[in-house]
Amino acid sequence: MSDTTFAAINGYYADFSNLIYFSRFEANLIEHLAIKKASYLIYPSKWASESAINDYQAAPEKIFTFPMGANIDYIPDDEQIAVKQRIDKIRLLFVGVDWDRKGGQIAVDAVQFLEQMGIPASLTIVGCQPPFDFIHPNVTVIPFLNRNVLAERQQLFDLYLNSDIFILPTRAECMGIVFCEAAAFGLPCFASSTGGIPAVIEHGKTGYLFSLDAEGFDYAEEIAKLWQDPTKFFEMVKASREKFKNQLNWDAWGKEAANVLDCAAIKV
Repeated sequence: MSDTTFAAINGYYADFSNLIYFSRFEANLIEHLAIKKASYLIYPSKWASESAINDYQAAPEKIFTFPMGANIDYIPDDEQIAVKQRIDKIRLLFVGVDWDRKGGQIAVDAVQFLEQMGIPASLTIVGCQPPFDFIHPNVTVIPFLNRNVLAERQQLFDLYLNSDIFILPTRAECMGIVFCEAAAFGLPCFASSTGGIPAVIEHGKTGYLFSLDAEGFDYAEEIAKLWQDPTKFFEMVKASREKFKNQLNWDAWGKEAANVLDCAAIKV
């Protein structure tokens, strides 16, 4: 089970770029042997599955594709999602540890463009510190929250619960468990259409996907359209929550994985 293959991530993530020839050769050999010897393969996205087939000649019939789940201890109940209310400003949430790869500047630009459109908006950044000094009345930076500390875990829970939209214009992502977490709170997600993200976000139903060329204005424009259509907004909240309940949780993943293990046991 993996969220990617070496071929897919080589040159895609910065940490897997500009590798020397021998490192690439060795990594591809290990990946090839692992895929060849496996009875079955589990991937969370079509992006990863297709790489296994196209780059390592994996047999399509031994590949199972289903998303992973949210890594959260506290899951809000349906009533907490149902009673969420819109206030006089859009509350955007960004959660990521790598400012550049996660597209932090694009998220900040989106807030500024929303304000220029006359739409009040705020952005909370969790998990990283922007690489520049800035003070913006509607941008809050929380460099780190430790989920193992009860108070900080509760703070993150409250941020998800009291936000309206999740934004993460990431430049590279194998799947993005953070999108599963956002879905648990019924947040429409605005993100890049890259890597395995389309396996988690349904464009136009649970969120919106953008090309890697999209800028802050493009995100702001779609956010504004959604915010100005309350019916569509709450439909998307409901759809996002339903996708979490049906697919983007570890219980759902476990049931799918159990079927794969049953198939493997029978095969043996």
